[in-house]
Amino acid sequence: MKKFFKSFFSLGLIQVFGLLTPLILTPYIIHKVGLSVFGIIATAQSIVVFFNLITEFGFNTTTVRNLSQQKNNHAASEKIVTTVFYLKLILLFISFGIYFPLIYWVPNFKNHFGIFLLSFSMVIGQTLLPIWYYQGTEKISKTTIPILIFKLLSVALIFICIKKPEDALYVNLIYGFCNLCAGVYLYIRILKSYNFSLRHLYFSNIVTELKENMAMFLSNVSIVAYANSTIIILSFFISPIALGVYGVIDKILQLMKSVLVLVHNSVYPMICNIIKFEKETLIGFLKKIYFVLWILVFSGAVFLYFFPDLILSYFIRDSHEGSNYLKYLGFLIFIVSLNMPFNQSLLALKKDWLVLRVVFLSSIISLLLNFLIVPKYGINGSILTMFVTETMVTCSFIYCFLKTDLIKIQK
Repeated sequence: MKKFFKSFFSLGLIQVFGLLTPLILTPYIIHKVGLSVFGIIATAQSIVVFFNLITEFGFNTTTVRNLSQQKNNHAASEKIVTTVFYLKLILLFISFGIYFPLIYWVPNFKNHFGIFLLSFSMVIGQTLLPIWYYQGTEKISKTTIPILIFKLLSVALIFICIKKPEDALYVNLIYGFCNLCAGVYLYIRILKSYNFSLRHLYFSNIVTELKENMAMFLSNVSIVAYANSTIIILSFFISPIALGVYGVIDKILQLMKSVLVLVHNSVYPMICNIIKFEKETLIGFLKKIYFVLWILVFSGAVFLYFFPDLILSYFIRDSHEGSNYLKYLGFLIFIVSLNMPFNQSLLALKKDWLVLRVVFLSSIISLLLNFLIVPKYGINGSILTMFVTETMVTCSFIYCFLKTDLIKIQK
């Protein structure tokens, strides 16, 4: 538990500042560029998430798992770091090769070509941010100060550079640039502190890594397909102002989800180690962490249901329409939190393809429902789709975990 609290505290500092950053910047950006333009910025950020998935390719799960098991083996750790570094660069070039034609040919994106083009800097920055290494080796505390410094830099640059609607071009560029600076610094620190070299690379290592990560990559694509495609689909059917309102709601939703991400990143490497012992040990550990989390998340959902205007009015002046949507989303986060221990345990058991089947089927259903419901019901249709999808995912993960024979796997 000591390692958990140390990791949780370090990630917590990063996450708290990650929460404060949009809380500070979103009202300012909306004030300077306007609500409709903010909707375009939010849409570009949602598209970028898909391309981040290509360059991450499941490394944040499978590589963390491998590093946690090989952290005392210098040669094996160096091999992992080298392979992942070069593979990420290859995937970055592939991503841009897909991204550029997309934003050039699709009219909704081409009309704001500059914003969408410069938003790709966020993919570059995320590609070179080696959080996965520090998470896998349970040394995440070493990333806290550098990341906080560069997040502060992004806040300062936004206030300095964003003064009028035309400056919307630079919002996502600033985020990407600061992530890139943090990533380069952390990579240099890895190479120097742990005496790693990036000179030795074998093609067979890349092929092996691709095969091992394929299931997790497809799972992540499926998850993002139903979690982040909503605002993209809405951009074709609702007004720019309504899109801007949803962009703010989506930002609040991501802030709430980031609390779950914090817990996931702190707990997952430990589950990868605990899973090797008795089933009772794993269940006991999960109970200590997740019962408290579920109580907190449910309490937050109840608060949000009764006081949505209190939250939304901070971001936009006319919060009435948006509050009707926001009041239910706390319970959506609670549903997501229920599946976390079961999902993490299946991943630690290397049940990647089983996880893929669950999220892939859910993403297909989500996309179909969005295209059927959103044209007629707009944001209400999107929220209904999210509830149906997340409930399916949670029930499926619980069922799969209960059907898994942990003792047989351990043997």
